[in-house]
Amino acid sequence: MAENWQSAVLNEWRRRRDESLLTNSFPLVERTFDGDEIIALIDTVLSGKLTMGDRVREFEQKFAQYVSVCYSLIS
Repeated sequence: MAENWQSAVLNEWRRRRDESLLTNSFPLVERTFDGDEIIALIDTVLSGKLTMGDRVREFEQKFAQYVSVCYSLIS
């Protein structure tokens, strides 16, 4: 049975993370994204809606609430 793309991406992300943890070298960079963020990133890119999509609208609404205004527009 074929995996869905989210499972395949998460499995690859985990494999690479675990592989990097096994090395005894000093890390020059740290991973800043977790699996959920990787999936959200890929999902957004695949949607083709990089600037005016649902996630942007959701962010603008949460940002407006955070700064206590009715509306916000990120440009």
